[in-house]
Amino acid sequence: MRKLITAGLLASASLMATSASAAHLVFDENGDTYTTNFDGFGSGDASQYEGLSSSLTLTLLSGIGTDMLTFSYSLANTSSAATQPMSRVTGFGFNSDTEIEGGTATGSLNNFRFDRTFPNGLGSIDACLTSGNGNNCNGGGGGGATMMTPATGEFTLSFGDDVDSLVLREFLVRYQSVGMNGEGSGSGSQIVDIPGAVPEPATWALLLLGFGFIGATMRTPRRRQELRVRYS
Repeated sequence: MRKLITAGLLASASLMATSASAAHLVFDENGDTYTTNFDGFGSGDASQYEGLSSSLTLTLLSGIGTDMLTFSYSLANTSSAATQPMSRVTGFGFNSDTEIEGGTATGSLNNFRFDRTFPNGLGSIDACLTSGNGNNCNGGGGGGATMMTPATGEFTLSFGDDVDSLVLREFLVRYQSVGMNGEGSGSGSQIVDIPGAVPEPATWALLLLGFGFIGATMRTPRRRQELRVRYS
């Protein structure tokens, strides 16, 4: 029985881990906040990207029920000082389940762009905030988050209609000054679960099946014991 319970628990844990990759951020109340972490990658020499990592915290400040939502952001460079001494995180991007019609940004990443292509072959993205003033998501101008100082500020998204709930997903970050000589660049994607994120419906169904299996396994011996007492 213990083996069966253990197997059920492992299956459920595996399903919850799978849900992390499909997680998305749901903002439906002012004050909602999420933090997620990123890896780092690029092309060419893999050692150039060793130790790249970062963390992004978003908080919805205001706007639920209107057509303009304002967020604060804090983008931290958590890369290894030993392998990425000069690295900077120069921007982040995301997709939205509600069409974005415009936006503005202030602070360290004050270059807001929407409906652009994210670098390192990652394809189109609904919106990005970067340092510099380029008409893309590349970042630049020597700004961004260093390992000593995070990139902070606010941004506002505008929509065609009032928004009661906003889903943001598929977050990416941009790195520059990568490698020991600081001459490379790269990108990063989410690597961990997001607190409060919502698993896909199919994942919920599988989780319920897993927990139901565990419950049924735990109940069966007790019922057999009750039957033995009743007929003895």
